[in-house]
Amino acid sequence: MKTNITRFRPAIFGDDPQNQRACQYVRIEIAEARELTRSGLLTISIANVLDEKLGPLGQVR
Repeated sequence: MKTNITRFRPAIFGDDPQNQRACQYVRIEIAEARELTRSGLLTISIANVLDEKLGPLGQVR
């Protein structure tokens, strides 16, 4: 199974120096990434992974 790993970082880090290292890595299967590109829509499984992994980044202050 081939996968793609993508790193997400917050655009605004705030005042806390720890936030500058805040990031999350998301692993998506290549077949699923191709489907996303073809359809232009997130699959439920990708949306769930993004919600789970990226939610904490939205709380960076």
